[in-house]
Amino acid sequence: EEAHAAGAAWLAALALFLVANGIRLQGDPASARPVYEQAREAWGSLGDQRGVALAIIQIGLCALESGDHQEAHSLVREGVEISRELDFRWGELFGVDAAGLIAVTMKDWDVAATLFGATEVLRETSPAPHVFGVREPGVAAVKKALDPATLSALWDKGNAMTLEQAIAYALEHL
Repeated sequence: EEAHAAGAAWLAALALFLVANGIRLQGDPASARPVYEQAREAWGSLGDQRGVALAIIQIGLCALESGDHQEAHSLVREGVEISRELDFRWGELFGVDAAGLIAVTMKDWDVAATLFGATEVLRETSPAPHVFGVREPGVAAVKKALDPATLSALWDKGNAMTLEQAIAYALEHL
């Protein structure tokens, strides 16, 4: 019975997280943020640090989309560091993509292209799910901002990175 209650609580946290995803992807990060915070609290009370890491990264993206770059840097860094400590590949890749999105908003095209290049190849070798609609606008902006030769060189640089190198590069630029 205790396991059933814990499972139900975990599913409730997941439901909050998914509702927040829908709200954020519809362009309302301010409304999504408190729902992500509820999911973070719920997963935290259950000791699920993986869920906490994903929620923190999403809260960071809400901060980014609301114009608070400093808070976005801090939150995404925290989520990536938790994911790295847990060897949680999905959180690590999602956090590296989020760092790429931060670089896009800062118009740091070289960093963004390198990070997106890294996650592209790392996702091909990972069972981690891809969260559609998150990285695509950033990738499109990078492709528009850089000339093809520069983009190709930076993308290849990212493609050559290991996961640990990509995480270190992301944290260096957060």
